[in-house]
Amino acid sequence: MIYLRYSLIKSSPAAPNGLQSQNSSLNPLSIRGRGGSVPDFSGLQTQLNQMGLYITDMEPDGNCMFRAVSEQLETSELNHPIYRAIAVTYLRQHKEIFAHFLLKDQQIDDYILKISEDGGWGDYFELVALCDSLNLEFCFTL
Repeated sequence: MIYLRYSLIKSSPAAPNGLQSQNSSLNPLSIRGRGGSVPDFSGLQTQLNQMGLYITDMEPDGNCMFRAVSEQLETSELNHPIYRAIAVTYLRQHKEIFAHFLLKDQQIDDYILKISEDGGWGDYFELVALCDSLNLEFCFTL
């Protein structure tokens, strides 16, 4: 299962059950949400520590969700364009399904065009597309 937030929650390298202990140099309070605000993740980090997980910053460039998926699956965020392309391909192949969930003034082709561009924010649609395409499950923290 993959854990995602604005930033990525990863397992650390040497914890029980294949998980690793927390990276002591990690500062969970350095993570910035939308608008540059600094949320307090100390409570979440405490819970994650018990599971051998920790939070990793992702560059806030609009590619952060795809970076997080790439980092989780490949231990590197460099292949985020591949995961964007996988999601976009899936959306194109199933656009008749996703079109029903857009606002009345939105068109599915416009939505797909926007999300296909570098820096286009990924959201629930793209995560569904990645889950189905890659046979994965995601778990989110809010």
